Amino acid sequence: MGLFHKNKQKEAVQEVKQPQISLEDKAYPIIYTANYISERFENLSDEEVVVSNQIVGIKEAFDNVLTEMDRLSVQIQNFGNTFSGIQNASENFSSVRDGIIASVDTAQEKVRELKADSARVTDSFHVMDTTFQNLEQAVGEIKECTQGIVDVANQTNMLALNASIEAARAGEQGRGFAVVAEQVRELADEIKNLIQVISERIKNVEDGTGELSRSLRESEQILDENTENVNSAHDIFEEIKGKADAIGQVQNNIADAIQDSTKEVEKISDFVVLSRTYYDKVLSCIEDIEKSDNIKTAVFDDIRNMLLQVEPLAKDISKQ
Repeated sequence: MGLFHKNKQKEAVQEVKQPQISLEDKAYPIIYTANYISERFENLSDEEVVVSNQIVGIKEAFDNVLTEMDRLSVQIQNFGNTFSGIQNASENFSSVRDGIIASVDTAQEKVRELKADSARVTDSFHVMDTTFQNLEQAVGEIKECTQGIVDVANQTNMLALNASIEAARAGEQGRGFAVVAEQVRELADEIKNLIQVISERIKNVEDGTGELSRSLRESEQILDENTENVNSAHDIFEEIKGKADAIGQVQNNIADAIQDSTKEVEKISDFVVLSRTYYDKVLSCIEDIEKSDNIKTAVFDDIRNMLLQVEPLAKDISKQ
């Protein structure tokens, strides 16, 4: 008992020696914890804002996706209408092809007529060329004749001059003969003047004939070239007929391709409709998340208000 009593006394002494902990020190962990929770809560709130913004961005993106899906649906519908129009045009293509062949046949007939007319014109050019050659020869002969007339007029003029001289020597008896000689000389001069005019006219005829002959040869050359072009056109028309006949198979291939494309467009349209259903569900989920996010925001505000009250309460308690 004595030993136990001594131990009790020692414990009492030790208890008395332990320092007293103030309420402020006791409240410090609470305040620190409240501040730490507030800090982490603010971090969590910031992250929640980021998530909310991301959700808003996702919703806007889905709204854009839905808008694009609507546009895609319209475009697919337009594709379908386009394919229908192409198919109708392809069905009418056969009559167009027959019309092309008929037009080519008519054009070939016209080409054959043109070839015959060109041959006749070529023959006419040959005749005209021969005629112009004869004309040039005749003009040359006329020039020679006019030169002979000029020579005769010159000789007549000399004779008239000699006669005038002899008449002057004869005196009064040769006066009448002198008058006649003067008239003959004047007539010879007039003939020379007329021959000069005729020579100028012949020169003009020669120039015109030469120019016309050159034009005629150029026209004949052009006609020959046109004849070659006509022959080429005839061959081209034959090729067109061959191509038009081959287009029938191409038309069938186009019809098959349009039919296959129409089926694929229908599949895409069905997929778009199904995707729109899924997109609507996703958008509904996003809207639900937005509602939950609004609720969380309210809860976060309540928690923030409570945490803001912890530190003042702890300080008030420590002061009591």
